[in-house]
Amino acid sequence: MNLHVLQNPVATSEAKEIMAVPHQIISPKDSVPVIEPVQDSVIGSYLLTRKDTFLTKSRFFDLTMVVKYGDRPVPEPAILFKGPGGKWDGLFTGKQLATYYMPKGITLQRAVRGLEASGLGACMDPDERYVYVHDGNVLAGQLCKRTIGGVSRGIVQRTVHAHGSWRAAKLISDLQRVATHWIANHGFSIGLEDCVHTQSTQNDIDGIIQSAFHRIETGTAAARENGISELDIESECQNLLSSVLNTVASGVLTTLDPRNNIRMCVESGSKGKKLNICQIHGCIGQQVVSGSRVRQRKDFGARTFPCYEKGDEDPVAFGFCPTSYMQGLDPVAYYTHSQGGREGMIDTACKTAETGYIQRRLITILQSEKAHFDGTVRDSNAGIVMFRYGGDRMDAEKL
Repeated sequence: MNLHVLQNPVATSEAKEIMAVPHQIISPKDSVPVIEPVQDSVIGSYLLTRKDTFLTKSRFFDLTMVVKYGDRPVPEPAILFKGPGGKWDGLFTGKQLATYYMPKGITLQRAVRGLEASGLGACMDPDERYVYVHDGNVLAGQLCKRTIGGVSRGIVQRTVHAHGSWRAAKLISDLQRVATHWIANHGFSIGLEDCVHTQSTQNDIDGIIQSAFHRIETGTAAARENGISELDIESECQNLLSSVLNTVASGVLTTLDPRNNIRMCVESGSKGKKLNICQIHGCIGQQVVSGSRVRQRKDFGARTFPCYEKGDEDPVAFGFCPTSYMQGLDPVAYYTHSQGGREGMIDTACKTAETGYIQRRLITILQSEKAHFDGTVRDSNAGIVMFRYGGDRMDAEKL
């Protein structure tokens, strides 16, 4: 194994002040955190800070034991009650536990998950979509990616500015330990019950899809009567079928149980998007290959599969998948869906090689340039590249 030993004070100070992980939390590219709690830590914090999450005294103290860097005293229980033996007992809220590892001096007010209201009145939102943290005390709302994640002016970035990057690193460590220990005991899993919906919701979805098919059939006939070109008709059909997914998504999300585990993953920001919910519950939608619907490349009017008659304009024949993942795909939908997936996979592979080579060339060109004590940026020959670093001599991490 090769061992790299720092040979002089300059190398030592660079490792301490530049290479140290806490100094990498804020990205100089756009001044937002790139080291952040993810997945289990986010959904754990989201569920922990829910208004109906209460912890017994023993459980609360168990979880405070995993907080290594907290500097707050243990709070009084939020609820006091008499147990079966007439002895006083207490319950703590999840927000009190989040407050225990939060540093003082952090204040944040933010509407999340589509809430349009603002001000302290929004703290009474029944869905807890207004997060209010005052002096490090979590008073209202559920913590999610929009508050503890890699977002501008979130809790992590505010901690870096108020207390320094080392304290922010300790906050992330404590938050992750508490959230993962709590969720391991509380439990969180996605099952089949999270993938099914009511029959009335399914009827609404089928109605939206059939309505789109009918509009395409009547619209195509009317357009041909008026002499509109086939390319314009095809473009309009593609736009209409692509919009079906958004319509179905709004229908599914309005009827989906707020306690649905997939929905909570998406709303907390821990994993997934609304598109995933729509494709599991609603329909997979229009598959796009090379920027258009699935068609024969040489003969525009030819059939796409042997199971269709020539001239059949059923949208399913041109890559529209009307069923959801839960319902399953028929052979035609499975094939067209694979076409779209393969194109995305090839794009990803090609872009990785391309961007890697671009990055290598940029590093080779810029490796000799550095900021000097007079504020200028110079190359290895002391030639001035910029009179002021970045045009304003500001460190993007500090903005």
